[in-house]
Amino acid sequence: LLRHQVPVIAVEESRSEQEDHYKGRICMNRVKKFITGIIFLMMFTVSLNVFAEDISVTLNGNNIVFEDAKPIIYNDRTLIPIRAVFEKANCYVDWDSKNNMAVIGNEEKVIFISINSEKMKVYDIVKDEENEIDLDVPAMIVDESTMIPLRAVSEALGAKVEWNQQSNTVSLNI
Repeated sequence: LLRHQVPVIAVEESRSEQEDHYKGRICMNRVKKFITGIIFLMMFTVSLNVFAEDISVTLNGNNIVFEDAKPIIYNDRTLIPIRAVFEKANCYVDWDSKNNMAVIGNEEKVIFISINSEKMKVYDIVKDEENEIDLDVPAMIVDESTMIPLRAVSEALGAKVEWNQQSNTVSLNI
């Protein structure tokens, strides 16, 4: 009778170990599904925040043609490829690769805007003073183009900026 009970206990322990093993695998599968769901949700959220709508930009009444990168809307802010607009506005545009920063300037001001920073520095040449300005959205690299928040940079350079919701047009007057 004793011999018969020992193997039964061993079998029960073996089943318990197997059950624990399968429960662990089921738990891991649930964790994997949860993580996959979170990743999918994050990708969906990011895609909702960046729109590649047809956005027009005019500079002093002239339409700007964007040959490479196009303007985008990110978190309700228009970002543009830096050179397309500001070189046409007779601004100095340069890239500081060491600091991952764009430099834009005219006769009165120089702007330093770093990628992924929520601040930009504006140096007023005339007043010889520097100010830091908070940005609603940071400058970023999109498809190998430096994209900057149009309104913040333009207004810092002294431009008047207007947005026409119906035509998706930003008008700059410098």
